[in-house]
Amino acid sequence: MAKSSSQPEIAVSELKVGQIIKLPLSWTNHPFLRNRVILKSEVEIEMIKGLGVPYVILLDDVNSAAENEQISEQQSTELTQAEPLFEDESKLLRKSLAASQKRFYKSISDTKAVHSKIVTDPNGAYRLSASTVEALLADMLEVDKPYLTLVEGNDNSVSINQHCVSVAVVSMLMARLLKVDQDLIRDIALGSLLHDYGKFKVPDSILRKKDELTVSERNFYNLHPNYGVNVLKDQEYISKVSLHIIGHHHEYLDGSGYPDKLKAKQIPLSTQIVSLVNQFDNLLSDVRFPTPQIALGHLFKNGAKKHSSNLISALVKIMGIYPPGTLVKLSDNSVGKVMITNEQVKKPSVLCCKVDGSDASLKTLSKEDIEIVKVITVDDLSSQAKISIKATSPISFYFTAATS
Repeated sequence: MAKSSSQPEIAVSELKVGQIIKLPLSWTNHPFLRNRVILKSEVEIEMIKGLGVPYVILLDDVNSAAENEQISEQQSTELTQAEPLFEDESKLLRKSLAASQKRFYKSISDTKAVHSKIVTDPNGAYRLSASTVEALLADMLEVDKPYLTLVEGNDNSVSINQHCVSVAVVSMLMARLLKVDQDLIRDIALGSLLHDYGKFKVPDSILRKKDELTVSERNFYNLHPNYGVNVLKDQEYISKVSLHIIGHHHEYLDGSGYPDKLKAKQIPLSTQIVSLVNQFDNLLSDVRFPTPQIALGHLFKNGAKKHSSNLISALVKIMGIYPPGTLVKLSDNSVGKVMITNEQVKKPSVLCCKVDGSDASLKTLSKEDIEIVKVITVDDLSSQAKISIKATSPISFYFTAATS
């Protein structure tokens, strides 16, 4: 977009609370309800930094409440005139996606802050961790039947904090499906948020290594649960349930896990849940499993020795036949990415576009005469389609937000 004196470009790194900006993106490529955004907090700024754009259009700075009100009214009029009107269902979906995405960013930010306070400010870590867990629980219970929404972090790869929140969300849904009481769900949530705390002691060269780890590197990496427990065991607000999750989220029923090679009844249900979800979430970053459906299928076919069949079935039920993030070809010859699960497992909500990447739209297949024909991979998409549906973005999950 060309620069102009009335609408100058501004680097994303220079964004400040109070500015009014316009995103140089299609509505399908960002989580906000409109392209024009009033930056009311650091949360919006962090969300924009995660979009991967180098600049935005600066519309104005906030100088007075009266001026703000006038600008907002003017922008609303402009939006009504300039932006196409979508069906109510599409608007509700966009609203739900935006809310889930915003909550996910907030959870990531809070989890990062908890991690940073554990040693230097234990009381602060306790207060923030408790409020983060309660926020997660409230978001899960916001609707009678919570489902999963595909969300994204700020980086091109999944950060530790992003992974921890995603694991917490799916683990909580599994626990709810299994009718676990809310106090235990809280312990599972906290254990999930802190389960990889020990990785901060593992060298970045090991954590980011794409090739197979050497024996010494693997041994170092496998100690990260111990590192986490050694620090967190002295924190009074960490329950025994949460601490066990932190120390044994890589243990499996057949004794093949680490660090203590626990077996079957030695591993409580809460830790078994997080162990399964943790493995699944890690598979989503493994090049050997190019789609979430393939990763889930791998666990279903090969995880019987490591995980309870009941838990695997529960995970499959939560993820659905087409887990969020799955790339699909539709019966109208369009392609898409599954965004939101629902009770009609074969007809989720999909961000779709034509094969050439044009006409991107968000559709609930249960409301359309469209079906999923087959699951595809990113290699099956045109370069523009990859951009339109953000096919290569890392996969994470959050609770589907209410639309009313």
